[in-house]
Amino acid sequence: MRPKALLVLLSALVVTLAYVPASGADVEPALSSGDTVEFLVPTGTPIITGATGHVLHFIGQPVGTIPITGCAPVDDVYPIQTVVAVDPGSGTRAQLFDVIVVSQTAPVHAGTQLESLSSVTNCSSGGINYDVYSGTVR
Repeated sequence: MRPKALLVLLSALVVTLAYVPASGADVEPALSSGDTVEFLVPTGTPIITGATGHVLHFIGQPVGTIPITGCAPVDDVYPIQTVVAVDPGSGTRAQLFDVIVVSQTAPVHAGTQLESLSSVTNCSSGGINYDVYSGTVR
């Protein structure tokens, strides 16, 4: 085989092998309208629940990850993501804070909006007290 053809073949093989792990079964599908997302915030974070309460807007990439034990369906490492909380029609300013998404281990895509927030429970993990909320993808 000619050296140039061999180089092209090896390059294609390297690209394919690099792509396969990233496209495997560990990648969770994008959320759809109506899906439920469960998340944690430190106890006392001011979230307005209900159909006329806050709408959370996920912005950017995760700011980190954190191991969660006892506050999630499965003890694992979960993404910490920044959201903008907007209370439509209230005239109050938007708030920026971080949430820990525990309904999935993959981050929520930037631009996703959650509405109809509801308080689920409270819990403790790693010595930190959290409030657990769920919201519906808009």
